[in-house]
Amino acid sequence: MFNQPSHTSDSRRTARRFGAFISYSRRDNSSRNRNWADWLQDYLEHYQIPSSLIKSDGRRSFFPVFVDHDELAVAHRLTDSLKDKLSKSDALVVLCSPRSAVSPHVNREITEFRELKSADRIFCVIIDGDPSTREPGVTCFPPALFENTEDPPLAADFRPSGLPNQGFTSSAALRRRLIAEGKGRADIQEQTRNYAKRLRVERLRLLAGLLKVEYGLFVRKHNLAERRRFLLKSVAMIAIAGLSVFGLVLYVATRPSVARYRLKHIHGAEIDGDTNILRITFPSAAAIDLYGNVESVVSLATQAGTTTHLVIQGGEGLHLEPIAKLESLERLILRGCKNLPSLQFINRLSRLKELSLTSTELYPARLRDIERNDTIEILHLGGNRAIKSEDAVYTLRTMRSLTTLNLPACEQLVIDLEVVAAFDSTEALQSLNLSGIDWPRSTPNAVEALINSAATKNVDLIGLPSEDNEGELTGTEPESSRPLLKRRENEDAAEVCALGDRLLHW
Repeated sequence: MFNQPSHTSDSRRTARRFGAFISYSRRDNSSRNRNWADWLQDYLEHYQIPSSLIKSDGRRSFFPVFVDHDELAVAHRLTDSLKDKLSKSDALVVLCSPRSAVSPHVNREITEFRELKSADRIFCVIIDGDPSTREPGVTCFPPALFENTEDPPLAADFRPSGLPNQGFTSSAALRRRLIAEGKGRADIQEQTRNYAKRLRVERLRLLAGLLKVEYGLFVRKHNLAERRRFLLKSVAMIAIAGLSVFGLVLYVATRPSVARYRLKHIHGAEIDGDTNILRITFPSAAAIDLYGNVESVVSLATQAGTTTHLVIQGGEGLHLEPIAKLESLERLILRGCKNLPSLQFINRLSRLKELSLTSTELYPARLRDIERNDTIEILHLGGNRAIKSEDAVYTLRTMRSLTTLNLPACEQLVIDLEVVAAFDSTEALQSLNLSGIDWPRSTPNAVEALINSAATKNVDLIGLPSEDNEGELTGTEPESSRPLLKRRENEDAAEVCALGDRLLHW
């Protein structure tokens, strides 16, 4: 009822009586913050009458209040439609100003309402002008108010400090005007505070008259109703807050178990882990519920507090963006995951030191999704058939914090001069694993340059071609190059490979 718009169609309003009819000059409702008729209509329609003052007719508000927004043609009498509205209105509220005082329509509406109803149901609201004079252009009262009396009517006065100049529909608008006039801060605060109080008091005076209640009694009833409404709203807000907290606690308490059930029973995943380490293995050919499934992973990872290590094996088309919520994650292993859509979430893991993408299909995800990452120190890319020379070049040039780069079994990777140049630009790299790459297609000069650069930079190269195949790479076996081809013995290489395998299967 109280959410009705301020202006509704006449056809809807005629279905019931009007709480009031506002008579005004169109010039008193045409500017912002001085649209008095609309402002007063909105206030009256939304005011809730205190329950102890509700009359026998059961009216709980003044809704609807009639305001005529049509531009009336000059005529000597009111239209039948306006007369009908006046006859259905319980009160006439006249906005008094020098403009309304000379308005023929305002005077006719006053005269018509007095004939249809009674003069004691006419209420005046002063918004501008001087009520102490009858001088046209200065007085605020329309002459029709004095047809049967010489005494000026009682009126609510919305002028600032009761002076003969127009105020505003809000104290904030007055404050802005005073600031624009360059008034002092103390003066602005005092005038604004006094005007806000005046607007409140004068509106209550008007309401008391409309309800035919003595002003002091009405103020007490009004304040009591306001306190009751405030108390009810406070209780309702506390109850809502309590229910929200209860729901949140229940959600947090049940989320891990629900997530574990979804992963284990719906997706057939194997789950293992403790407070800091979580391992989840999906069936190799499972069609996964993409985004929601990873949300379940995050739910499990956060149930015990801080998760630093996360291993996800298997699954296809996993949308891994929710993993970015695991702010404490230091090690992420994605093994055998197919068709990853994106790796950009990795850039939001500010503590991530080690990333493993072994046997993972990176298409359509690309290594360039993690370009210029300055946190990852160890990167495992073993078994990725899509890794090519340009990927290695880009990784070496952009990931400046890398200390270890493992590229075993990357069958399409060859060593060329661009790879060597990128290798030369590294500063922190300490270990490079090239086991099982396409050595026969690699450029011999590039391989030799890589070995020389590694010796100079003291970088540990793993997986170089054996002594027996050296001629296939270089075409000759120069004695001068042999000291530069210091490779690990077979047992050392086996030990390193075994160590790498243990890391990948951790």
